[in-house]
Amino acid sequence: MSRVTSSFARQKRPHDWIGPMKKPALLCCLIFSVRLAAAGDEPEKLQKQGMERIEQYREHFYRTGERDSLRPQLEQGERELKSSYDTFIAKGDFAGAAFSEIQLGRLENIRSVDTLSIATGSHGINVASAQPIESHNDAAFRMFSTARELAKKARDPGREAEALIGLARTDGLNRGNVSDGVDDVTEAIRLAAQAGKTEDLFDALDLAAELELKRGRLAAATEYLDRAMALSTQVQKKLLVYFSYRDRADIYRNRVEVCTTEPRYGECYEALKLARVELEHARGICQDLGYQFLLQDTRREFGDLDVLQQLVQSQERFLKANSQYFSPKAPKDVLVTEHFAAGGSPERGAQLKKLTGGGFAMTRAGAHFWKTRLISTTRPSRFCWTSTGWRRRST
Repeated sequence: MSRVTSSFARQKRPHDWIGPMKKPALLCCLIFSVRLAAAGDEPEKLQKQGMERIEQYREHFYRTGERDSLRPQLEQGERELKSSYDTFIAKGDFAGAAFSEIQLGRLENIRSVDTLSIATGSHGINVASAQPIESHNDAAFRMFSTARELAKKARDPGREAEALIGLARTDGLNRGNVSDGVDDVTEAIRLAAQAGKTEDLFDALDLAAELELKRGRLAAATEYLDRAMALSTQVQKKLLVYFSYRDRADIYRNRVEVCTTEPRYGECYEALKLARVELEHARGICQDLGYQFLLQDTRREFGDLDVLQQLVQSQERFLKANSQYFSPKAPKDVLVTEHFAAGGSPERGAQLKKLTGGGFAMTRAGAHFWKTRLISTTRPSRFCWTSTGWRRRST
């Protein structure tokens, strides 16, 4: 400002060195400097505004499933967060800068899901993207990594835990580097507990369960979710609890899928029952929050369980109807023997036809189930949405 003041003082001299064409430009620079100084005094306000715009976008999506109308709001929030980040860096406030960068990383997580336009009602997937999903995931990964380094500089374990949760979700779930994701989320759990951040600890435990489920370790996933649900009454963001109930239902459903290879039907029906209980809890939270789109998606999950139960029942009936062939007690129960004779046996031919026909029918049912299962994993939560779905956890 001193340079600007001295420049204006020089204008009073007989020989005006600035010239008439340069005065407006100098005035614009002065106005810009004043505005920048005003913005620099309020990075917290800009950060809050940016976060509120992103939250409004999420709320609108959870209620309606529609994205397009609030995209300008999302872009405005991004500009505010970037401005706050720059100002925090200039002031040496590394904790504030880390928090802004975490929000920008979450924004890229949202865009990675927004890249896919998924119509859950028709189970059709349409790609409508200006940029590939990988570019958003890569950007989010860089932002969360930067946020972690800034949080370390600020010696803020709570902010570092948030950054690590973002890294684990982006790299572990979205990009498929599950082992690295598990390492990040394990450290996030430790830091969130150290910082006393209950909601971040809950989120990290739930994310750890998702990652363990992704690599097929059901017992470990169950343990993490049990630890998370023990904190559920202390969590104010009930949407986090909603996704944990969905994750629990996923674990029970994975237990049921064992029945496609191992005939333990009593355990499978019990797991189906427990999965429905978890979805009932999730549905109740959606209704309380007024999230109609998530409610619709939860109802679809009930439909997936119905398909799975039909598949299990079909397989159980098939095995019972043909139990003598799978557990033969007399020579006549064996369809293939070491003795061969010319010509065919109409009786054995009919038996084989019955078996292969039943097997084919089961295969068609299985194909329908796995098609439904594939669609059901693209849900808003594991969005990460969500999940997911849709996969959550950018939220």
